[in-house]
Amino acid sequence: MAKLRNNMIYQTVYNILAVCIPLLTSPYLSRVLGAKGLGIYSYNYSIVNYFMLFALLGVTTYGMRVISQSKDKTERSKNFFSIYSFQLISSFASLIVYLIFVAIFIKDEIALTISYIHALYLVGECVNINWLFFGLERYKSIVIRNIIIKLLTVTSTFAFVHKPQHVVIYVLILALSNVLSNLSIWLKLKGCLTRVKITWADIRVHIKPNLLLFIPVLAASVYHIMDKTMLGMFSDNANSGYYYNADKLLNIPLVVVTGCSSVFMTRTCALYKDNDIENAKKTQNESVFFGMCIISAVAFGICAVASEFVPWFFGAGYNPCITLVKYFAMIVICKTLSTHTRSVFLIPEKNDRSYAIAIVIGALINLVANYVLIAFLKLGAYGATLATLIAEFIVVMTQIMLMKNPKSRAFCIKGIAYSMLYVLAGAVMMVVISIVPLNIASLTLRMIVKVAIGVCVYLLECIIIWRVKPSLMPDMIGETIQQVKHKVLKNKM
Repeated sequence: MAKLRNNMIYQTVYNILAVCIPLLTSPYLSRVLGAKGLGIYSYNYSIVNYFMLFALLGVTTYGMRVISQSKDKTERSKNFFSIYSFQLISSFASLIVYLIFVAIFIKDEIALTISYIHALYLVGECVNINWLFFGLERYKSIVIRNIIIKLLTVTSTFAFVHKPQHVVIYVLILALSNVLSNLSIWLKLKGCLTRVKITWADIRVHIKPNLLLFIPVLAASVYHIMDKTMLGMFSDNANSGYYYNADKLLNIPLVVVTGCSSVFMTRTCALYKDNDIENAKKTQNESVFFGMCIISAVAFGICAVASEFVPWFFGAGYNPCITLVKYFAMIVICKTLSTHTRSVFLIPEKNDRSYAIAIVIGALINLVANYVLIAFLKLGAYGATLATLIAEFIVVMTQIMLMKNPKSRAFCIKGIAYSMLYVLAGAVMMVVISIVPLNIASLTLRMIVKVAIGVCVYLLECIIIWRVKPSLMPDMIGETIQQVKHKVLKNKM
């Protein structure tokens, strides 16, 4: 558990930064670029995202699992070079097709410029080997690199993006940072691998399982991206901007959960390889407890202060986001549960077929719901949000029902049932914040007081929950504090 705890600490530190940076940039970009500028960016990024999916196919998830279950350095090296060769072929092909698509179908001058810049994302996918280090459970290198790149990105954004016309500069900054981030990790490759000779037969053996895992990746991305695409097609840029902001805000805590789920997944895969079922079960439980603890606090907390937070955070003209944020709070809770069931049950147990079926069903439902609610009923951003909520809920239920192992299914349901304690705690916190009378004229001060009340209430509830159901989280918090103290004392000396 020590290795899991250390990796969780690294990932948590990085994810805290990942949460803080959008809190700095989103208000600035909302005011500088406006809802229309953000809508233009969101729509065009949704298009290149489809090609990015075909660039990596199922390599990220499949590669992590194969590397984590490799027996020795030679087998790991052979697996890496075989899988990466397949990735390089698919990424390059996707880049060529994307450039042809842009040249033929994109006519607007700004959209054309942005689309060509977005091709850099596909260049970044050609050199993306994060999955190797995730599989090796070496999170420190990735965390340090990502922190540096993110700080450079934020600095560049504030330095060069000052008006709506600078949306092109903003896109260039993001695309270049993605390429730089993926290239820099190659510097840490020394010592991880050894020279091996591979043949087409070695590459071919990975194609089928990669494509099988690509089906759910594609389907999941359809209903994560299709809403933005349909808003761009059947609504206006303002609605796209409102939806983009609400989605980005509530996906900030989801970044923490998703990032940490990869830690739990690689650990669970390794434990299953060693046939250590007892510790695998502990890790599976810890995954959902950690995720629901984080997401319930933030989701219900934002719901409680949405009326103050949205105008303070995004500025004037974003009132529709208040209602959208409350819907998204429910979405991220469902997403956390679907991430949990997928990452620590279906994938480690090689239940890829069930995972694929569940995601495809969710994607089809989301596609139909999006069309009806956006194109037919003209509900705009509200329709896209409701469609996503419906799809996410169905995916969670389907993934659980399709688990092959009845014992795993029962264990998963039991873990989710216990995790509902955090949802209850979040709901209680929201009610307490809502009923406390606050006659404070200042919007900022009123929001700070509400957040302080919420933090105190939720921490007290968590302490009670940890008494009832022991968790790794108190140990992680204590160890993180001790490490920070040690670093501070060492620097003073």
